[in-house]
Amino acid sequence: MVIYAGRPHLARGWDLRKRSLVAAILAILAITSLAYGIVGPSMAGTPDRIQSLAFLDSEDHFTAYFILVDQQGKEMTTGGRVHLAIWDDLLATLHETTFDIEKGEFSVYDEPSGSQILAYVWDIPFTLIAKSDSRNDTLTADLSFACQGITLTKRFEEVPFPDELRAPNKAPIPDIRAPSIGWSKVALELNASQSYDPNLDEIEYIWSFGDDGNGSGSVVFHAYERPGHYTISLTLLDGQGGESTMERLVEIRNPEKLRIDGCGWASEWGWDEHDGQFCANVTLWNQAPVYVELHARDGGGRWARRRRR
Repeated sequence: MVIYAGRPHLARGWDLRKRSLVAAILAILAITSLAYGIVGPSMAGTPDRIQSLAFLDSEDHFTAYFILVDQQGKEMTTGGRVHLAIWDDLLATLHETTFDIEKGEFSVYDEPSGSQILAYVWDIPFTLIAKSDSRNDTLTADLSFACQGITLTKRFEEVPFPDELRAPNKAPIPDIRAPSIGWSKVALELNASQSYDPNLDEIEYIWSFGDDGNGSGSVVFHAYERPGHYTISLTLLDGQGGESTMERLVEIRNPEKLRIDGCGWASEWGWDEHDGQFCANVTLWNQAPVYVELHARDGGGRWARRRRR
């Protein structure tokens, strides 16, 4: 017996008398099974569950099959609607289909283990399945079977993942988060943690800061000694031959001029009222917009301070 797409094909050459004889024998066996309680396929009723779902891979296709059983666990057949989805660990759907089957399309199938089962069997060519970026060893399939007002579901997490369904390696996608303006001798944060690899491979980060400085890691800090325009370069490697590069331009400026005017009555500085008013006008060269404190001392050795940004 040859099985294809769930339909048995009997060898040719059987004449009508042999077919009639086989039919008569099957009828006798069915009556005997009912009379003596011999377990056999359930030919009527509503299926209770999908007993099993499996996929076997060959050179260019999957052979898929599933088994229906009733409440007593007996294999059974019935018509209904099948929905199948195959997906990878990246949650990408690689194949999805819906089709109707008839009760007579279930057939006896020889499993690789040698046991015979009553199942619906069909082939899925690899040409109908999208290629996956996953590095996992297996795929996952979800099957639902709707009939007689009910829907049964089954998941199979060990679908073979042949090389024919693996997509070529994709290079990592770089992403640099960094300010466009910085200050000399002040560390600049460069963040590439939003970079990712489509295949979920581990990424190696290689930085070039444009001033003969280098770094590694998803987040780095670098201070430039002199003002100017610098090209920051980030190269990502995925260990599978994939490589990508991204550049960002940063302007490093001279320190800014900051003037602090500290003026007020002595009481505002925490001194005694009789000390009168105190004023100080100071110009500072500031390397970046950070806080600068002005410390003042009176003739009696008392200190006070003002803070400006």
